[in-house]
Amino acid sequence: MRARRGVLTAVALLLLGVFTSALFLVDRTYGYAGLAAGPDESELNGVDAVRVTVVLKRIDTSSSTAIADILVEPIGTLTDGKGRFLRPASVELSTYRTDPIAASAGRMPSVEERRIAVTGTAVDYPFDRYRMSFSVTPLSADGRPIPATVIVVDSVGSFAVKPVAQTNDGGALDVDLTAARTAPSIAFAGFVMLLMFGLAGAALTAAYYVLAIHRGLLFPACSMLAGMLFALPPLRHQLPGDPAPPTGSFIDFVAFFPALAIVALSLISAVLGGYAIERRAARTESG
Repeated sequence: MRARRGVLTAVALLLLGVFTSALFLVDRTYGYAGLAAGPDESELNGVDAVRVTVVLKRIDTSSSTAIADILVEPIGTLTDGKGRFLRPASVELSTYRTDPIAASAGRMPSVEERRIAVTGTAVDYPFDRYRMSFSVTPLSADGRPIPATVIVVDSVGSFAVKPVAQTNDGGALDVDLTAARTAPSIAFAGFVMLLMFGLAGAALTAAYYVLAIHRGLLFPACSMLAGMLFALPPLRHQLPGDPAPPTGSFIDFVAFFPALAIVALSLISAVLGGYAIERRAARTESG
């Protein structure tokens, strides 16, 4: 019997390890890949063109913005072969800052931080999805549009960014992206929800035990229930995401609020029920 339990435990641990490893590999494969938009660089070898790399660093759901580092590099006949601009150029971006990123001749490319508008519903956490779009308009020194290729790099910890559409109209390259929570983030949020349900069930069991044995106020049990009550808010704020999901999110109504109410009612019942038992016992002894 013990050998069978050991085998089942080993199989369960093996399956858990395989599942978590597969989750990591999926997130690693699809969460950090560069997303290309515009013409292929091999098509731009004979013309002045630029490569615009957009590194998404953070999606701030509270301010509905995405913070990104923008790097503009020369390609084709615009580069001197050492990564410097052979001729001046500039890139206009539809970000909160509308001033173009200018590149001087003979200068190495530099990185600028920009904010991109994001639309979505944060209270749907952990199933919230967001959409962002921006346009890239590269211009030569005389104001003539030049081709560009755009690479979007997803460096946001708890989001997976995917392209939706891209259009090229009059020299402006429009890129539409969607962002959704990664599989590890959803799995961790689900684990936190199960843990909240577990704490609520443990609190109910403890309160029932305190009231069923008629032992009066059991301070160890009441302390344990109070610890559970005060442990739930920090547990909720440890959910993946920066910032934390807003109050009133999906996870609150499904798990946090019910668990908080059950633990609080269990604590109150244990204290008031124990007090009533103590008072009844005192009256019996005095009478």
